[in-house]
Amino acid sequence: MGERLYGLELLRDFIRLMLWTGSLTDERPTSAIIVSEPGGGKTSLLESCACDTAAFVGDLTARSLSMITKQENIKHILLGDMLSLFGHKGHTVQLTLRLISQMTGESLQHDSWTGAPSRPRKIGLITAIPPADLAKQGKHIKPGGFADRFLIARYRYKPSTISRIHRFISENKYAEPFTEKP
Repeated sequence: MGERLYGLELLRDFIRLMLWTGSLTDERPTSAIIVSEPGGGKTSLLESCACDTAAFVGDLTARSLSMITKQENIKHILLGDMLSLFGHKGHTVQLTLRLISQMTGESLQHDSWTGAPSRPRKIGLITAIPPADLAKQGKHIKPGGFADRFLIARYRYKPSTISRIHRFISENKYAEPFTEKP
């Protein structure tokens, strides 16, 4: 993803720091929920941070988690929209949240799709959600200490930043090549 995200440089650095925690042996990779208004660049930012150790996904279920965890180098999952977790049938949502709780807590010790035993894996999750939707999904996020494992990063643009972003867009700055990767 070669998109420059004006005004989100500090948050990008914060996400890169969290991705770095995946390289620490015997430590749990840091997990986070990024909270900002719709259209604030959350998903694009997460997608731009995908790298050899962090897989970007648009949705997460037991099946996709099984495919991701087979890649030994993956230490973080970047889920572009946390709401995608809750768009499935009830049992799928419950299973996925339980697996995320295991993966971000102690460790995931089995294949999430087949149930077969596997090498224990600690994997961090960094995801994003608008504030109103975070409040609505509290019944899924708060029970069982699920949210206790996540840093909550909230941001909102100041009016002056919004003006600079609009100027950036009107000057077609997004068309300039941007190749920086974590």
